[in-house]
Amino acid sequence: MLIPFFPEPKVMIKKCIDRAKKRASQTTGYDLQSKKKKRELIRVESLSKCLSDRLKQIIEKTANFDRIPKFYVDLISIDVSIRSVKRALAVVDWLAKKVSELDKDYRRKMRKSKDIGEITRMRKQFEARIESLLEKNRPAFNTLINAGQVVARLPKIKEMPTVILAGFPNVGKSSILRGLSGADVKIREYPFTTKKILVGYVRSKYREVQVVDVPGLLGREKMNRIEKQAFIALKHLSNHVLFIVDPSETCGYDIGKQLSLMNKLMREGLELKVVSNKRDLKAPEFHADIVVSANDRGDMERLKEFIFDWLFS
Repeated sequence: MLIPFFPEPKVMIKKCIDRAKKRASQTTGYDLQSKKKKRELIRVESLSKCLSDRLKQIIEKTANFDRIPKFYVDLISIDVSIRSVKRALAVVDWLAKKVSELDKDYRRKMRKSKDIGEITRMRKQFEARIESLLEKNRPAFNTLINAGQVVARLPKIKEMPTVILAGFPNVGKSSILRGLSGADVKIREYPFTTKKILVGYVRSKYREVQVVDVPGLLGREKMNRIEKQAFIALKHLSNHVLFIVDPSETCGYDIGKQLSLMNKLMREGLELKVVSNKRDLKAPEFHADIVVSANDRGDMERLKEFIFDWLFS
């Protein structure tokens, strides 16, 4: 897990206060006064430990962004500033230390007092200060919660032989992924259907290939967030690219633009094979490594064989 799930600060502190109160209720003492004093001290100590532990867990369980694969760092960076996440973690670390510091200070003062009313007031003051501290630093928690939601949507990519499906929007990449792997991919007939990276697996008797369908590219210098995902996948995941072309132009883009993008990717040094899709539709002929229809089961079997021969022969 790159960033752990954790509750809102108010929920977190409420749970810790309730836990501290429950633990204190089990305390015994020599007399009523010593028992009450001991309970108040335990409530402060338990709250401090519970909250400090939870804050430290956020830091410990959040991945070190300098060590995780660059693919994930770049994907996260589309929506979240990694620098802001690191700053938020520094705030959480400071809060954990501050809570422990206040705990020691308040318990020292409470031990010196013999007035139960004053001791109770100090305990309540401690709780109020902790709540105020967390509330003042809410932006740091919001940053981490938002980053966690972004991370939860990331594709799960395995380290294994991988092929990227690339091309213009609506050329049939997702249909081919579904035909190859049986992946439950919802298909819509309009551009930018795939708004995130989709993953499927193609199996033979002894081998397995990961097939990654990336959002449609338009070959523009200034990319939107959808195109950026595709570029990141091409940059980090695999050098093997199946470039899907729709010669029927029912995708909404003429063949010239599609081939121009193909040539651009080839100049990037990618190992690229060209797949002509929608062979069931009338279209001009052009050179492709394989011609298929994503809706034809036999064609998808031929494409599977083509992929395995390409990667392993």
